[in-house]
Amino acid sequence: MHRLMKHIPSQKKPGQFIGGLKELFGRTSFYITVINFMLLIVTAYYTTIRDFVNMPFIWFFAIIMLILGFAMFIEYVYILPSSMIFQNSQSYKHENPLKDDIKLILNRLDDIEDKLNR
Repeated sequence: MHRLMKHIPSQKKPGQFIGGLKELFGRTSFYITVINFMLLIVTAYYTTIRDFVNMPFIWFFAIIMLILGFAMFIEYVYILPSSMIFQNSQSYKHENPLKDDIKLILNRLDDIEDKLNR
């Protein structure tokens, strides 16, 4: 494992512009994806699925929504906490003002404890 890690380049500290831009694009693309998903469901049903599965569109739509709800449940219960742990560990590794503030607070707390013990 150590040999493999030598070949992976170290992460850079590019600042917040690139991350902010990516975050903004990611957040706005969500709305486009929802519209696209709905149009895709309707198109798939009327061009292909209704020829193979004899069910009303409302039932087909309900089944798709149940599958989507289950996927959201799995995402919320398992994947989101794991992602948060990963993001927090990455945030703590790199330049993080909160990390610096916590170090400062801990140093001040140590100074206060030393003064109280004397």
